[in-house]
Amino acid sequence: MYFTSEEHNSNLNTLLSQFNRTFGKDPQYDANYYIAAVPEIFNCFPDDLSEVGDNPLFYLMSYDEENDVLIPATAGLTGSTNRMVEFGMSLFNGHLVSLDDVLGSVASEHLIKTLVQAFYIRANKYS
Repeated sequence: MYFTSEEHNSNLNTLLSQFNRTFGKDPQYDANYYIAAVPEIFNCFPDDLSEVGDNPLFYLMSYDEENDVLIPATAGLTGSTNRMVEFGMSLFNGHLVSLDDVLGSVASEHLIKTLVQAFYIRANKYS
């Protein structure tokens, strides 16, 4: 399985342990945790992960009442990581996201590989 770094792998294990989850049992959660564990995203969480809840990407979003949508709204997220969070929420619960926006914003090779791996995880197929 692809990881951007050893830190990405470690972050995933930290999230799984924190929320008492076993990777491979629920692909929706697996994809959510996998993307949340990307260091650039994981570093946006508080030190006390119990504040995050068992849907880490949801923690990074807020509700935009004017447009009636959830949007990434956490300091520290960039254009690319905002799109990664939206993509991860889409894999988790069908949150609407434009793949054109995602692919147009996520330009670094390690994040593109992460998107592809997340597709495989959500499909319950590991490469």
